[in-house]
Amino acid sequence: MKPSLSSGPDLIPNKLIKSLKFEALDGITSVFNKCIAEGVFPDIWKIGKVLPTFKKGSKNKIENYRPVSLYSNLGKLFEAIIRSQMQIHLEEFLPNNMYGFRPGRSTQDAVNHAMDKIRRFRAQGQKVAILSMDASSAFDLLDHEVILRSLEVIGAGPLIQKLTNSFLKDCKNFVQIGDSQSESWTVTTGSGQGRRLSPDYFNLSCISQAILCLIAEFIGYADDGIDIVHGSTPAECDEKLQAVANERVNWYSQIGLSLNISKTQILGIGYSPARIILQGNTIHPSSDITFLGMTIQSDLKWSRQITSLCNKIRSAAGRIRYEGRNLNIWDRRALYMGWIQSLVHYNALVVLSTSSATDLSSVQTACNAGIRAVMGLKKYGYIDITSLRKSLGIQSVESIIELNLLGAAWKHFSTSSLCSPRQTTGPFTRGMAKHNIPHPDQRGHMAKAPHTILTKAWNRIPLDIKNANNFKSAKRLLKTFLYHQQL
Repeated sequence: MKPSLSSGPDLIPNKLIKSLKFEALDGITSVFNKCIAEGVFPDIWKIGKVLPTFKKGSKNKIENYRPVSLYSNLGKLFEAIIRSQMQIHLEEFLPNNMYGFRPGRSTQDAVNHAMDKIRRFRAQGQKVAILSMDASSAFDLLDHEVILRSLEVIGAGPLIQKLTNSFLKDCKNFVQIGDSQSESWTVTTGSGQGRRLSPDYFNLSCISQAILCLIAEFIGYADDGIDIVHGSTPAECDEKLQAVANERVNWYSQIGLSLNISKTQILGIGYSPARIILQGNTIHPSSDITFLGMTIQSDLKWSRQITSLCNKIRSAAGRIRYEGRNLNIWDRRALYMGWIQSLVHYNALVVLSTSSATDLSSVQTACNAGIRAVMGLKKYGYIDITSLRKSLGIQSVESIIELNLLGAAWKHFSTSSLCSPRQTTGPFTRGMAKHNIPHPDQRGHMAKAPHTILTKAWNRIPLDIKNANNFKSAKRLLKTFLYHQQL
């Protein structure tokens, strides 16, 4: 629990709970155990305080405000305890193409999975189309019966079903602006915004979306997802695309979600798909689709994503120069790590790992502008940026890419039986001793397929790091390994 002062309707902040943890521990434990034993979630913990938070634009327009729901911190602590036990079992049922709110799975992993599927289909000479559909207020509209029925289907016991039913029913919200409060209203749908168990219940209810469509490959992250359709001919691909779209519309309707037709997009790769018809609306093909912050183009290049990345980096460099003008170098370096290096890390695994040398040079040049801002140097003129970067302990773009590739490869292959040294009838080779994997086909699209790139990255990892006990230790060793390589 973070020692914050924000509180729900009961006015109990985290800081107070942490300050009195030894005095209140026995009482809290007794209440929590009683709730678990009886399968009851107290009504006082089901009241949400909604605060309209300004985002951007005119403050006189309601659409420029984002509602933030605050619930009881004691209730959220109780939810966290339930979640820590329930999540272990949920991981056994959630399919591999669902990435949202799951440990060790990021948005980069989801996009990487999607690109691997696309590259493999293209390598087989298939036409590929991507369907992107968006649900409005997904967490607020999910049918409670779907959540409860999903628990029953996976074999959850009567106690957790009873607790879940109590968690969902008779929830109330009210809006607070300053000292003024609105009347409360009862929430009859949704898994609850801002509640700890809400993401897991949402994932549980969306399992059917991930596994029931047999003519498309679905990759989802929370309420964001895409369907990858493929066919031997344009006509076959178009037919499947329309069928998948109809199936998704039906699924959204049955699950209780509201489909936002205006945000539905289709993208063709290797051909130009025909338009599709959804609920009387015509959807025309786009030249690119944005999925989890990544702009996927019809030619599978990353030029628009690279341009956007460079613009964001240069904008951040300008902010460091202006907002950090009264700070020392190491404080400005902290701004660089948060505003610039984080952007490079986010794009490293999927975008930068398959980008051309020219694109990587553009990104490094943009990063150099940030280093100049950190050092307080002029925007133009010759400077040995490499030496400055090393003196600040800042990684180059290539080093960041390598760190992300090696880390992703470790997560992907560390538990694979392919990496275990097995004695065969032939000689025990050096590659087998190093737990290496034979390189896959690297012709055409397969050369840029994420699985191919990660296989090559795994074979570059030293043996002692391959044998690390967990990802946290492996990542620490990889950072040290790459730091010495860079020197």
